Amino acid sequence: GLAASPLTQEAAGDSDSPFDFVIAAELVYLEETHDLLLWSIEHFCGPSTVVYTVFINRPFSWAFFARLHDSGRLEVHQLEDGTDFDPCGLEEVHMHRLTLKIT
Repeated sequence: GLAASPLTQEAAGDSDSPFDFVIAAELVYLEETHDLLLWSIEHFCGPSTVVYTVFINRPFSWAFFARLHDSGRLEVHQLEDGTDFDPCGLEEVHMHRLTLKIT
């Protein structure tokens, strides 16, 4: 199960931030996974973890960011294509940097 997995054991270590970076590519297009994705981000990230999300716009993709906003626990910064990242010629590519809010 999850409790015995190496990922969970690493995340349960002594560090406040089990991971420095998390890359979430093409994970926000299924609305039924948004709650689990939000739980995962909050569970596996510490105060200094940076999560990068990247996706091509599809129905329900933006609904995940509405959930992030409603949770009030994460800062979201939209990165600009052509300036902050290269969309490699694709249209409607969106990238964001997420961090836990300092309380």
